[in-house]
Amino acid sequence: MRVGRCRLGALLVGAQILVASLLPSACVATRPSSSAQIADTGCLPFAPDMRAGDHFSIDAERLHPTQPSLSFREVDWRTGLLNGMSQDQVFEFVRTNPPQVIIGPGGVAYLTDAHHTMRGILDSKHVDKRVCGVIVQNWSDLSEDAFWARMQATHNVYLRDGQDHLITPAQLPISLRDSQSDPYRGLTWMVGSRGGFTARSDVFFQEFYWGEYFRKHIRWNDADDAEFEDAVQRALKLAHEPEASKLPGYSPTPVPTNGN
Repeated sequence: MRVGRCRLGALLVGAQILVASLLPSACVATRPSSSAQIADTGCLPFAPDMRAGDHFSIDAERLHPTQPSLSFREVDWRTGLLNGMSQDQVFEFVRTNPPQVIIGPGGVAYLTDAHHTMRGILDSKHVDKRVCGVIVQNWSDLSEDAFWARMQATHNVYLRDGQDHLITPAQLPISLRDSQSDPYRGLTWMVGSRGGFTARSDVFFQEFYWGEYFRKHIRWNDADDAEFEDAVQRALKLAHEPEASKLPGYSPTPVPTNGN
């Protein structure tokens, strides 16, 4: 089981609070460097023999995604947030919500959450891309087939691409930099942030399931911000229709939209 996933609504609000609390300390000349912080907090360099619960440091470039697609809108938002922090503040921000990793065959570090934040770090202005994370499982002793069977059985991988086509584990990107864009994941991100559904920590890839639902009903030009906003308003209404009642976090009570 994963320990608490960093969820959308809390992060959108909590990130702003954390930034505000961290900014004053950026002026303290004696603040330790990221390297010192990593050592002081017990985040040792990643190793393939680490066990569940171990904290480690790793270059975000080495984290292998367990989903093929990202919301580039959300990535841009997170990148901007991170660019507003110092290098040490980025470290502290990630350390409070550490990315969670399952070690697979060959000692590969598979990222099971925080894909958007990790991509934001890669896209940010900061030179040091190291992050502190936590191991949730070490399944490196399994064969490739057995590993991916277990990943699917435990819902630790999402195998549909940005066009909603099924893919195989071999088709997952090796790096977060190679992730596809999925506009519906971005739509769901915004709908969730505005209260369209309640985030649940016990349902993995919840945003993608909502995206599959919205995909059946809404089309828009994602390069046009006005069209995107119109899609958000429509999706906020669709989120409370009876058809969506089996989706995680569903509520029958609509939230106010611009049209109300």
